[in-house]
Amino acid sequence: MVSFTENQGYIQEQQKFFNAAQPFPLDIFQSTINTIPDGVLECSCKINKHKIHANRFNLWFPNPNGPEQMNSVMRFFAEVEKRGNFQLNRNLLNQFYMPEFDWSRLRHFAFGVDIREVISESRLKIWFVLRDYPERKEKAIKLHGDNSAIRKLLFHNEIIAGFDFSFDGRNIIKLYLDIKKEELANEHIRNQLSAVLNPVSLQLLKHAHWLHIYFSDNHKGPVLQFHTTEMETFFNLLPNKEAQPFRKLCHEKNIGCSIFAFNEYELQQREIQNWSFYYMPQSTKQNLFLF
Repeated sequence: MVSFTENQGYIQEQQKFFNAAQPFPLDIFQSTINTIPDGVLECSCKINKHKIHANRFNLWFPNPNGPEQMNSVMRFFAEVEKRGNFQLNRNLLNQFYMPEFDWSRLRHFAFGVDIREVISESRLKIWFVLRDYPERKEKAIKLHGDNSAIRKLLFHNEIIAGFDFSFDGRNIIKLYLDIKKEELANEHIRNQLSAVLNPVSLQLLKHAHWLHIYFSDNHKGPVLQFHTTEMETFFNLLPNKEAQPFRKLCHEKNIGCSIFAFNEYELQQREIQNWSFYYMPQSTKQNLFLF
């Protein structure tokens, strides 16, 4: 398993590569991940109208061990609130996560930070990867808001419920629906996808071995997360100046697999203004359960 020291090093390496500052509450996040064993660090960048936001890090637990991890995350939230002198909105989480929550029906659990220069735009995040947990799946769908597109994409019993806690008081839930490689080869599933996704997105699926789709009020249409080893295909969708730092990052860090997240509307318009890049550092390859 990855050591505390390695996880801290990966954060520092990304900050150095993108010349990112050390903002609040990254220091609290770093202190927290030193107290929770068995976590695997995921690094991420959000590119918004050509500006790179590089202080984005998540800690994933491949084998969730119960409420102890959640209690550690809640202590982290409380420390951020105390230092920042604000209150995070936990309304949606409190409706989803109950005392009787069955941790044995989670495949993975994670929490993270997305820190922006404008502090009110920053947020904390939590994900629950549900495995054969229909009661919580339906609760998540109800909290999010049910629709026909979501139902068409429910090809199996696994779903990710993600919660965003913005520093300005906003609180949203995202549903991540995934299509695995073997499902992409299924003719019935391909027909279902063609009723939801546009031809540009369907073409890109040929270069991905896994796809996550989520819906959010912040975007026109769904956001597609392509898990891929064919990274150059996706870099070629971007202006060279914008893609080049990430090509360099992949080369220097020997990153062989990553996630590209695009808004489907922007993909169709061939005018990508907002996208995200995710990777797990090289020495955690044995733990690439997400990739």
